[in-house]
Amino acid sequence: YPLLLESSNEAAAAISEFLGQDHFVSLMNRKAQALGMKNSHFADSSGMDAGNVSSAEDLFTLSQYLYHNRSFVLKLTTGRLNTSAYGSPEFAGLGNFNLFANNPDFIGGKVGKSNSSKETIISIFSLPANDEKRPVAIIVFGTDDSKKDVETILDYLKTKY
Repeated sequence: YPLLLESSNEAAAAISEFLGQDHFVSLMNRKAQALGMKNSHFADSSGMDAGNVSSAEDLFTLSQYLYHNRSFVLKLTTGRLNTSAYGSPEFAGLGNFNLFANNPDFIGGKVGKSNSSKETIISIFSLPANDEKRPVAIIVFGTDDSKKDVETILDYLKTKY
């Protein structure tokens, strides 16, 4: 919860500490390759190291995987996951840093910020298209205002489709 709601670097370090940072990052890289994320490489568990790289295509691949195979992870990022296979959340009073958590069309996503990549965001929304709702992933890198950029794209999509 802290990792996905508050984008907690401390939570990332705590999770990776159990297996050891190097082994954990190795597992992250293997999973990325197994998913077909050819242009992604992780250097640390938190995403703060400038050696962490990816592409919009790879993050779209990850978004598809989560949507179709691990939707509970996306639900968790909305702050609306009240129960899971593991029971009720143990964490109370966490702030949700996901910029669109209050948007009813928000399916899930993750924000990030670092010196090397500025603001980044992956957000998946359920948007109307041809009289049905469809999942749409919006991925933005290297911005100074990820919320504004995603809102601009959302407005465009809602107007055109």
